[in-house]
Amino acid sequence: MYTVDAIKSAKKLLLNDGLFVVKFQVDTPWIGGRLQGLLTMVFNQEPLQIQSASQYGTPGRFFYRGLAAEADQRIE
Repeated sequence: MYTVDAIKSAKKLLLNDGLFVVKFQVDTPWIGGRLQGLLTMVFNQEPLQIQSASQYGTPGRFFYRGLAAEADQRIE
């Protein structure tokens, strides 16, 4: 599911002000780094990351990226 082609396909579905969110449990740093690199490659900018903690289960990491910042870069 987390492949370049899958992320590119999802990106094509976004409107100009759309937001792409991935929630993933990251137990090891290299997995988080790989997902960050994948999103950076597809969106041409690093995603915002938020680490969550949960008293009911395992923590997760949220990755956010949208098209608005990419459009701003094209204008410059």
